[in-house]
Amino acid sequence: PPKTPELMQDFGELRSLLHQPPSSHTWSQLLTLLLSHQHEQSSLDLLPYCQRALSSWPDSIARHAPASWLSPPAADPRLALCNALSLSHCDDQTLGTCLDAHLLPRLRHLDIQGGSAHVVLEKLEQWPNTTCLLYFGMRDATMVGHAPVRLARQRWLSATAHIDLSGSGITAMALWMLLDSESFSSAHTLNLGGSVLGSPAHIAGPALRKVGRLSALASLEMSSCHLDDSVASMLIESLAAFRQLTHLDLSHNNLGDRSALALAACPGLAALQTLALEGNRVTARGWAALAASPHLPARLRAQLGT
Repeated sequence: PPKTPELMQDFGELRSLLHQPPSSHTWSQLLTLLLSHQHEQSSLDLLPYCQRALSSWPDSIARHAPASWLSPPAADPRLALCNALSLSHCDDQTLGTCLDAHLLPRLRHLDIQGGSAHVVLEKLEQWPNTTCLLYFGMRDATMVGHAPVRLARQRWLSATAHIDLSGSGITAMALWMLLDSESFSSAHTLNLGGSVLGSPAHIAGPALRKVGRLSALASLEMSSCHLDDSVASMLIESLAAFRQLTHLDLSHNNLGDRSALALAACPGLAALQTLALEGNRVTARGWAALAASPHLPARLRAQLGT
């Protein structure tokens, strides 16, 4: 219980915040309170109360750790309140320090932009078997050498619902390996934008056909992946068994009317809400086929026909 006037004031503000519905906005307000009030010790004294209140929050709400709590040499005890970590263009030493498993034992959201993929994956391999990420992003971290192999070996990845590897240069062979290892088997959203998936054709086509194993996907992004009609046809063919895909992004590739006609004939797009094809070579003939497709929702057909 609060023992000083200052702590009583902090506790009152804290309790008022934590009576609000769980949301990213509530977490932001709570974080502002813990970071800005004058009595730093009081926020540590109130830590057990915060932990009890936040234990009932769903893991799907990301509670991001502020950078100031990650500064060495000693981790801030308030990290126990967080379940999300975002790192951008860190050097190897900082990446290694921030990814120590003991810092965020309840980590559920991890977003890394830039940096060394090998350093990230080396640290993740040391995580305990109980690790379960809902969101994993490793963006703009070039997947060279053995990095795709190491990624495929991550035990926790097969249970991750949201995966963003955009800008990491995933190759067709790497995609084949990741799909064979069932690394994306629980994925609900998958972003491979900026990958190199269109060549060589004898690997790209079969690799893209394996996307059909991910029939639980609701969102698939393959923008700027060097896809042409020949390899995209195998990808589109693999989508035939999908039932809940609501977002498909194939923009800024080298697709023409052949791909548009294949999409129009694909029965797996009945739930689609958005289809991104800008930056391709689709002509009026392709757009007309999409607008007349019996497999696309009426609202989407109307949008495509304008």
